[in-house]
Formats: sequence, C-alpha cells, structure tokens
Amino acid sequence: MKKIVFTLSLLISSFVSAQDFTVTDGDGNPISDGEIFTFSSTEESEAAFYFLVHNESSEDLYFKVKGGEMINGSGSQVQFCFGELCLFNFVTGNYVPPAPNYDAVTIVPGGTNSTFDKLWNLYPGDGENYPVSYEVILVQYDSATQDQETGTDVFSFIYRYDPNLSVSNHTLQQMGVLVNNTLVKDAFSFTAENSLSIEVIDLNGKRIADYQTEAGEQTLDLSSLQNAVYIVKFTSKEGKTAYSKIVKQ
Repeated sequence: MKKIVFTLSLLISSFVSAQDFTVTDGDGNPISDGEIFTFSSTEESEAAFYFLVHNESSEDLYFKVKGGEMINGSGSQVQFCFGELCLFNFVTGNYVPPAPNYDAVTIVPGGTNSTFDKLWNLYPGDGENYPVSYEVILVQYDSATQDQETGTDVFSFIYRYDPNLSVSNHTLQQMGVLVNNTLVKDAFSFTAENSLSIEVIDLNGKRIADYQTEAGEQTLDLSSLQNAVYIVKFTSKEGKTAYSKIVKQ
C-alpha cells in the first residue's frame, strides 16, 4: 500500500466550509480542507493523485488551483493539472490554468472538473530531506474571466512524498474522530468514538505534549503553547494512527 493518508480537517464528511462545492479524490473519497496525502512511490500508478471539485449548487462555479508552500522540493519533475491544462513544474504562487492567458475553469451545476486533473510528483528527493511536500490551493472566482489576483482561496490539501514510509495510517474519519477547530487560541476540541492517546508535535518532529482521552467530546488546553503550526497525532488502543494540523494563534 503506497499511499498513506493523514487527515487534517475541520470536517469528516464530504462537505467543506463552502457548501456550494465538495472535493473528492479520483475514487470518489471525500477530501477535507487541509488534508494531507503521503506517498512512498513516484510511480504514476501509485503516486498520481487525482482530485475532483463537485458543483453542488444550482449555478456555474469558477475555479483555478495554485501552488502553495513547497518543502524540500526542487519544483521540477511534477505534473500539476487542472482544467485539462498541466504545468510540468511546481512554483509557489503559480496558477493552473495559467494567467493571464486562460480563464478560470467553469464547473456547471452537478458537474466536476476534468477527471484527468492531478498532482503527480516524480522528483525522488535529495536522499536526505523528507518529506517532499506540495500545498495545492483551490481558488474560487465570481466569473471565468475575473482577474486571478482577486480570487478567494477556499480549500487546500497537501501532497507529500516520503520513500521511507511503509506503514499505512488511517484517516480521522476511519478512526471516528471529528476535529472541531484547527485554528486554536487556547483550546483544541474534538469528538471521538473511542479512547485515544494524543501527541502534540511541532514541525521539527519534537513532541510537545501528551494526553490520554476518553470517548466523547474532548477539549485540550493548549494555551501554554507558542503561536505556531503543530501536528496532533491520534493513536487508538489498536495502534491505528491519524493526524490533524492545527494553527495556534
């Protein structure tokens, strides 16, 4: 199993904060805002990640995608496609379809973007610094011809490549966890179907805090943490794991 899914989401259903669209992978599995997908291969059959934006409204919707943060990547050896147009590198801030020559992709009511739209990393890394990470941001517009700089970032997911990973993780949905807030001022809250072990980890991999929680609605006091981005690791009694990114403000 080459694809490892880390769910980083506000919701575990297919619905995102904007109720006029949903996002799924190529197999129809819901993608949540902020979700992380990790791959241990660069082979197309195992590492090409297809994503579909579904128009759930009664009016046309207009979108582009743009490159967000890139970590440990060279920018080359990447296929980044949306609206049947592809870039063959990944550059933070670049849009697909490119501007100003191409309009936003129009998705009709009940429709989706092209089933060929994807991110596929072929870059093997430098042998030392992993994971290689690409943030994909979905940008929504009021019309197909609206200037790209005035679009609204409405959704994102992160694609990671790490050849050193071999054990599959689980999504929050599979573990029965619903994260209530990923923007944290003092408290982080979630609801779980079972008791869990919780670790809060900084982006350097250092464990900051540990908790043991029971089933039901839980609130963790994180007021003592510095303002930064953290990863929350959920582990079940059976050893299953899932992850959520939080931003301490």
